Amino acid sequence: MPRGVYERILAGTYRECPTCRCMYYVPVSHKDRKNGCCSSECSNVSMGFNKEKRKTKKGFCILCGKEMNASPSKLKTFCSYDCANKHKGKTVSEKLAGKMPANINRPGKFGNVKRGYYNIGGTEYFFRSKWEANYAIYLNWLKTNKEILDWGYEKDVFMFDKIKTGTRSYRPDFKITNKNNSTEYHEVKGWVTPKSKTQIKRMRIYHPEVKLLLIDSRCYRDIADKVGKMLKFY
Repeated sequence: MPRGVYERILAGTYRECPTCRCMYYVPVSHKDRKNGCCSSECSNVSMGFNKEKRKTKKGFCILCGKEMNASPSKLKTFCSYDCANKHKGKTVSEKLAGKMPANINRPGKFGNVKRGYYNIGGTEYFFRSKWEANYAIYLNWLKTNKEILDWGYEKDVFMFDKIKTGTRSYRPDFKITNKNNSTEYHEVKGWVTPKSKTQIKRMRIYHPEVKLLLIDSRCYRDIADKVGKMLKFY
C-alpha cells in the first residue's frame, strides 16, 4: 500500500453510532460532519422515521377530506386540481370570462394590407387595411346619397360571456344605421382566418339578434368594379 494512502487511513477515526451503538470508521473527509450515524437507515431512524414510514405517510385534502399518500416533507394540501381551484374560488380562465381582452386593439398580423390613416369625407380615420378604407369611402358615398343614415368604424365590441379561453370578444369593422333606424354590422375580410370563423360563429350563438354581413373578396371586388374609379378608391 502506498505510504500516502496508509497515512490517510491512520488519520481517520472511529465513532459510535448513536442508533445501533456499533463502532464505525470515519475517514478524514467526513470527520467534521455533524451526523454521527453509521448508515442512512440509522440516520432515518434517529430523525424519527424510516423509508417505509415515509412512503406510507398519510395526508388529508383540506377541502374534501380525501386521504392521500405523501412524504412528511412534502405533504399535499389538496388531492386534485379541482379541489385547489374550488378553494381559490375561480380559475384564471373563469376570471377572464366576460372581460375585455388586453389585445383588443392590436394592429393585426398581416403586414401587406397597408394599414394607416386615410381621409374619408374630410375626416382622418385609422384603418387596418386599404380595403377597409375603400369600403368606408363607399359607405360615405351611400350616406351622401341618403341610402343610409350613418356609418361608424369599430364602434362596438361584443363579448362572449361564457367563453373562458381563446376568442372571447369581437369588434366588427363597420356599424351601419339604415334609413329605418335599424342597425347592422359589416365585416371586411379578404381572407377569412380560423379566428375570424370562430368570431362569426360565436356571434351567431351569443348575439343572434345582431345582423352581421361578411364583405368577402368577391363582394368587395364587385363594389370596386362598379364604383371604385368613380369614388377614387385607394
